[in-house]
Amino acid sequence: MGGKGREKFMGTASVGGVKVAEREFSVPGSVEWGFEVPGKYVGANGEIVVRLNFTNPATPFSVGQSEDTRVLGLGIQSLTVTYE
Repeated sequence: MGGKGREKFMGTASVGGVKVAEREFSVPGSVEWGFEVPGKYVGANGEIVVRLNFTNPATPFSVGQSEDTRVLGLGIQSLTVTYE
């Protein structure tokens, strides 16, 4: 398989074009990433559009995880959205 992995990388979460969270990630391992979205960015119908951006995307092959050569930023195993 491919290489041994990539160094740490940054992820940002934006809502309405405004950064609401930033986090450093490293491979391997699972992490939790929680952040709050200010109420002014919640649509009248309750809709929230979150954009996730990551520096230094890599292929699963290049980090030794599989033969997959797609360039990916992060594998999401579960997503939970809560609100008050």
